[in-house]
Amino acid sequence: MDCLPEMLKALADETRFEIVRLLLTHDYCVGALAKHLGISEAAVSQHLQILRKAGLAKPEKRSYWTHYSIDRDRLGQVSDALKAV
Repeated sequence: MDCLPEMLKALADETRFEIVRLLLTHDYCVGALAKHLGISEAAVSQHLQILRKAGLAKPEKRSYWTHYSIDRDRLGQVSDALKAV
């Protein structure tokens, strides 16, 4: 898996790891994630951008807001690649 280092770097940050944990339980918009995490919406957006670039977070436009979820297949690929090491 060529993109494994990028995905692991994205998951290495404590805040991004917490975002992934939250998004595995429910889809959230940036504002809801910011409230859960106690950080600014701008900070959440920056973390989500890194997770999106790594292919781990998926945006979905719903009316006015964009809700995010985790690409479980990609996360599973990370898990499989780590098991193979």
